[in-house]
Amino acid sequence: MTVLQKAARQKFGSLRNLARTLGVAPACILQLNAGYRRAWPRLRQKVAAALEMREEELFDEKGWPREAENDA
Repeated sequence: MTVLQKAARQKFGSLRNLARTLGVAPACILQLNAGYRRAWPRLRQKVAAALEMREEELFDEKGWPREAENDA
């Protein structure tokens, strides 16, 4: 699970609801979360603002989503 997915579930209930809020196609966010594509700067900014987090918490320097730490 990524930090993005975890935060989106907590705030919006799902990644799809996050995508709707941002006005982007759900596939865009789902592919980003799955690691099939990286987030471009504008998308990183929009996602971070919607989740009220810093970009660095969600993405690495190249735009790939960060993995969430296990709570076990």
